[in-house]
Amino acid sequence: MAIVYLTRRSDLIVREETSDIGIDLLVSVHSDGKEGLRLFGVELRSGWAAKTIESANAGLGPSMKKMLRYGPFPFPVALFDFTMQDNKGWYTWVVEPVIDSDGTTNLRQHREAHCHPLDKHAIDDIVEAVNRWYDHDNTTNSTAGKPRSSKQSKAVPK
Repeated sequence: MAIVYLTRRSDLIVREETSDIGIDLLVSVHSDGKEGLRLFGVELRSGWAAKTIESANAGLGPSMKKMLRYGPFPFPVALFDFTMQDNKGWYTWVVEPVIDSDGTTNLRQHREAHCHPLDKHAIDDIVEAVNRWYDHDNTTNSTAGKPRSSKQSKAVPK
């Protein structure tokens, strides 16, 4: 189901990850006019019963803790959760791409799930966040000849 959601966009190439590295899918973004290699990871979960946002957040708690043991990741990572009963999906950031108030790029690890409905618009939001993070990092660091300032913060509850 995740591959169907992701490959609706022509600028995404999805590779299934067979090694036990903490993610199931490695997605590369190939948007026109965007330079460099842009990756994000996706970990997959699924279950039968339909979920509310509250039950999705609670149900993904153990998965979020498990993901922390695989890090730190050098790129953003999202967790997708699909329910078979109602064919719906949820997503939460495990490692969220952010731009801090001082302008540095950051990968913020989360200990708890903060789920959002997973649909075409959510995929667009995920890709936009990933592109914004890479764009900012490339613009502020590459052109000035400075070392990459991207850092990964410790896991924090949101």
